[in-house]
Amino acid sequence: MLVEQTNAAFDEVTTSSRSVGELLAEIAKASREQAEGIRQANAAISSIDHSVQNSAPSAQESASASQQMSTQALETKHLIDALTGLVKGEREPVLS
Repeated sequence: MLVEQTNAAFDEVTTSSRSVGELLAEIAKASREQAEGIRQANAAISSIDHSVQNSAPSAQESASASQQMSTQALETKHLIDALTGLVKGEREPVLS
């Protein structure tokens, strides 16, 4: 009877050990998958950061060019207004 109880206890320990081993294997697999997901997220964030850093100077240059074009457009409008006034006889020519 004691031998049977001991064998049953060893069988239970063996079954439990296998279950623990399987659970540990699943945890290890999930950890590897999680690490890969984190690596991919880091790569994506790095790529976005690189794009933003490359875009910033271009955006500043575009804003500056836009401001210059706006100023030139205003100057051109004033010249056209003056020319229109001259053509219609509403203004006197300015001699410089």
